[in-house]
Amino acid sequence: MSGRSQVFIIFISVFVMKINYTKMKYKQIYENNFLFWVVPR
Repeated sequence: MSGRSQVFIIFISVFVMKINYTKMKYKQIYENNFLFWVVPR
């Protein structure tokens, strides 16, 4: 039981990490596009 719950905790932490990484990446892309459009060329 303890081994199973440990695997579950690891799975959740990896899942959360993936979501945060994806959000960060999309935020960076969004900000770059925003700056690209706002800054006069």
